[in-house]
Amino acid sequence: MHKKIILSLVVMAMATLSQAQSVFDKDTMNNPNVDHTEFDYSETSYFKNNNTNPADTVFLWTVLDQDIPSEWVLTVCYGTEACIPDPQGTYIFYLGIGKTIAFKLGFTLEETTGAGIASIIAFSQMNSEIKDTLTHNIYARNLASTSSVIQESFKIYPNPVKDIVTVNLINGGNEVAKIYDILGNLVFTEKFNSGDGIDIGELAKGVYIIRLEGDKTFSRLLHKQ
Repeated sequence: MHKKIILSLVVMAMATLSQAQSVFDKDTMNNPNVDHTEFDYSETSYFKNNNTNPADTVFLWTVLDQDIPSEWVLTVCYGTEACIPDPQGTYIFYLGIGKTIAFKLGFTLEETTGAGIASIIAFSQMNSEIKDTLTHNIYARNLASTSSVIQESFKIYPNPVKDIVTVNLINGGNEVAKIYDILGNLVFTEKFNSGDGIDIGELAKGVYIIRLEGDKTFSRLLHKQ
């Protein structure tokens, strides 16, 4: 009887520990058919704090491994605002018990084809055994039909840009330019004529998506210095 009670307590303790693990809802994200001219950071994984200790709300993340072409740049976005291009260190975030935070692993492709993989690990500052990893696999291809349409529809320069970016429409006319951060938030809108300079000096440094929305919608990556 005594042994049965001890065994039951051990099982209950293991179950509690299992429930306390903080995890990503998706451990692996795959994007096998990306056009080499653009990556839209559409894949998201949510990290949830399942800890039972109410004081265990401080977490860290760091890059565990990456194998990508030399032209590419890994960017990790987490929460609603923070995006870290080419992360090199360990980064802190706070997450209440039962709360979730979005993570995106993306790549600036620089119009270079190839395969890439990157992994990060997130863990509790209080108990480093409470951890989970997130891996993103992508394959960037030269999707000729998509790429040629984008290239022939409009050009932006300079890119990277510090403040004024010029947009040339191949067929002239005017369009509405919308700029999104890589989390998908609309941060800028302006109507312009072909050849106009658009002042984006107030935007923070980082990677954005500029999208022209008219009869058809086209988009490209924009690098803000």
